[in-house]
Amino acid sequence: MPDETPVPPDFRSLREIIGGDGIAATQFRKIALDLAAALAEHHEQSVTHGYLAPESIVVTPAGDAQILGFGLATPPEVFDPHPDLLALGRILFELATGHPAPTAGADSPDLERLPPDLRPLVSRALAGGYASA
Repeated sequence: MPDETPVPPDFRSLREIIGGDGIAATQFRKIALDLAAALAEHHEQSVTHGYLAPESIVVTPAGDAQILGFGLATPPEVFDPHPDLLALGRILFELATGHPAPTAGADSPDLERLPPDLRPLVSRALAGGYASA
């Protein structure tokens, strides 16, 4: 169930921002930190998004990323943050490269386009290798 939350007119969806070459490193870092912080805050309360995608994320005129649609999914009986973390990895990959992330387990030469300090994190997220949520 994709997010149907209306986007304020002065906000841009992340889908609109992602281009064929990815985004600038400073913008990437800001958005990545905003998304990670929002997920962490919700996950600490045992709330998952379930449908995290570039279409469910907006960027404000000030450059802050916000996730829309938390709490719209039916609450799971068992808290499982892994789908949100996998989606975050896929989103970060696409932000950096401008291309959709490879399927789980597939290598991509585009990983080299990620900042070196983020390659292990995004690679683990794409592979589903989470030591902890």
